[in-house]
Amino acid sequence: MDLETMLKDIQSRGDKAVEEIRSESQKEAEQLLRDAQVKKKALIEGSLADARRTAERLRIQEISRVELENSRAALIMQKDMLDMALDKAREKLFTLPADKDRDLLRRLLTKNGSLAPVVISSKKQEATVKSLAPSLKYGGSIEGLGGIILQTVDGSIRYDFRYETLLEQAAQSSMKAVADLLFRP
Repeated sequence: MDLETMLKDIQSRGDKAVEEIRSESQKEAEQLLRDAQVKKKALIEGSLADARRTAERLRIQEISRVELENSRAALIMQKDMLDMALDKAREKLFTLPADKDRDLLRRLLTKNGSLAPVVISSKKQEATVKSLAPSLKYGGSIEGLGGIILQTVDGSIRYDFRYETLLEQAAQSSMKAVADLLFRP
């Protein structure tokens, strides 16, 4: 084989090798591009899924926050209504007709008068209490809606039967029943 033929043969093999390398590089580049597009699509889908989860979590948190605020507002309103009912009851006790006041005092003294030898009442009820419980020592007057306090002579033990105390105890013990009556659906 002569030199020129050999050069052409080498040139031809070189061209084939270059073409194979180019073809192989083209296939590899196309595969890399497809892989990149698949990864890009997966990243976008993952980001969208994360965004949806975040949006749903925020939506649920916002709903919970609004429900909590509504519950809080409803509870405040209910408390205000209960306070108004207690204020109305205090007002009624303060303006109790004399005959009903006397009857309440008589019942308190009959039921509890033996607990202690000293009785204390409001100034306006002093005469009534003294007439209903002549055997008890009158220990002076107190401010308030009415009712009595019974105590030992030395004052170490006191039994509070003032109207406001009894009202508060009744309110506390029946708060659920009162709330149920006031706030039935």
